[in-house]
Amino acid sequence: MYGLRESSEIDFVLCINKAGETNRFLIELKYRRQVPRISTTTRERYLIVLTQKELEVDANRRVVYIPTSIFLMLF
Repeated sequence: MYGLRESSEIDFVLCINKAGETNRFLIELKYRRQVPRISTTTRERYLIVLTQKELEVDANRRVVYIPTSIFLMLF
């Protein structure tokens, strides 16, 4: 399952309904040692990039880089 960003495809869309409000997270899979920096568009609120080992929060671009193994432990 995938959606489309303005300039490219996105691998997964995660929708979480909490307190009556739906939050949509776009998930991009970049399972490699060095991950290119990705920017969100004005329509996108959050972007999660699944990586091999990198863990970083880029608040200016609203992007979270998280290792796939840690992300999967959340569910």
